[in-house]
This record gives sequence, C-alpha cells and structure tokens, in this order.
Amino acid sequence: MGDVFDALQTSGALMPRSQPQIETDGSGAEWLLLPYEALDGSMAAMSSQFDLVDKLALSGRPLLGVRIHIPGDVGEGSWQITRTSPFMCIMTASGRYKDTRVMRVAEDRLAKARILLSGRLHQLSAQITLEGTGAFLESYPENVSSDYELAGGIPFRLVVLN
Repeated sequence: MGDVFDALQTSGALMPRSQPQIETDGSGAEWLLLPYEALDGSMAAMSSQFDLVDKLALSGRPLLGVRIHIPGDVGEGSWQITRTSPFMCIMTASGRYKDTRVMRVAEDRLAKARILLSGRLHQLSAQITLEGTGAFLESYPENVSSDYELAGGIPFRLVVLN
C-alpha cells in the first residue's frame, strides 16, 4: 500500500505535508483520515481527496469517505464526508468544541443544506441561530461565502448536504 500512497503524494493527489492514514470504524467501514486544517478549505479542494479515495478503491481498497478528527486541544468528535455522486457530498459531524468555533465556508458556488440535530449553530451573515434542531438552505453565487459558528461547550450533531 505504501507504493500507492507514494505515487499519489508525488502526483499531487494528497494534501501537502499530510501523511495519509486509513481508519476502520466500529462497523468495519474504512475512512481516509485528513488533518483538521482541511475543514477550513473549500469543497472544491476537498474533491481532490475524493480522487484519492477513488484511486484506492480501484486498487482494491474501497473507502467510505474522508474523516477529520477534532484535536483534543480544540474539542472532541469528528467530521465525516462521503461523496454520493460527482455533484453531491454529505458531511456528518458530531462532537463538542471547547470554545465557540467559526467554520469558514469558502466561495464554492454551491447550494448547501445544514441540518442541526443537536447543539447551537449561528450563521453569521444572515444572523440566523439554530438551537436544538433546525435546518436552513443556502445558495452561493460567485464570490460569496457563508461562515457560521458552532457554540463552545455544547455537544453538536450536524448534517450538511453540499
């Protein structure tokens, strides 16, 4: 498997300075682990990681998607991203941040549905706050982004359709 990772690193399919790791969850599904900093990138940049997932699947190692763990000094939990088609990704997240965390949303020209199952989410530009359960849909034209906050100290569960 090292040869596959070496070739992908050389080809630029992996994020710089990352050491690709595979994690198996309790159900036996395998995930490509990415560094926490990948959350602040665009979904367009994340798509290159799905190229790696696809290449690993073709080499006989099917992965469910990408997993990003929240570091212990920031909080606990993880984000999972699964691509359901070339045009749709589903992000699921659960955990708790120690302090309120601003989630940066890049200018991707996408539509997104954020579904909060528990916790507190505050959308910054529209000043919309969801507590407990709720959802909102956003559409981003060119050169527009939409950052939001997840409240610190409060466990959250979130689904995002991209």
